Amino acid sequence: MRQRIELGGGIDLRQQEWIEPAEPDRPWDRKVGHRLSMALRGYALGHESLERLVADKPLGRVHRAAFAVLAMESEAASPRPRSFT
Repeated sequence: MRQRIELGGGIDLRQQEWIEPAEPDRPWDRKVGHRLSMALRGYALGHESLERLVADKPLGRVHRAAFAVLAMESEAASPRPRSFT
């Protein structure tokens, strides 16, 4: 079923893919679960590093948790290629 979507300024969209996905039960290959898991782990590690800092733990232990967050953020979670320009 095609529908017309007006975006304003004389622009309209007439593509079915934007209205209804071809396979609505499929997660569209976006690895959302993996990214959500990484975000939750990164949040937990950041929280842990702040708790160590507030508890006046040695800086080596604080940095260990902080660098773990940085290492997780450098891991590729997105299937899209990055441009390095």
